[in-house]
Amino acid sequence: MPGQSAIPQVPKPPREPMTRMEAMYFAVLVHWYKHRSYAPTLHELGNLCRPRRSPTAVRTCLLACESKGYVTRDDGGHFVVIR
Repeated sequence: MPGQSAIPQVPKPPREPMTRMEAMYFAVLVHWYKHRSYAPTLHELGNLCRPRRSPTAVRTCLLACESKGYVTRDDGGHFVVIR
């Protein structure tokens, strides 16, 4: 059939929704990438939150976001937003 690819496209399953805290850390991560060209540290992300959060709290929420498919980690282990 003209105009159709031979390989059928499998739709991506819907992502599990984020919790309120995960959404906050995700928004801070997106904000960081809009204004800088390098990956943030967990300490830097925690300092942007109000009230400030520990690197462990940031890491825990971003790991949950990673398991839900919102972020991934690059070769250096930094969290990167999935577009």
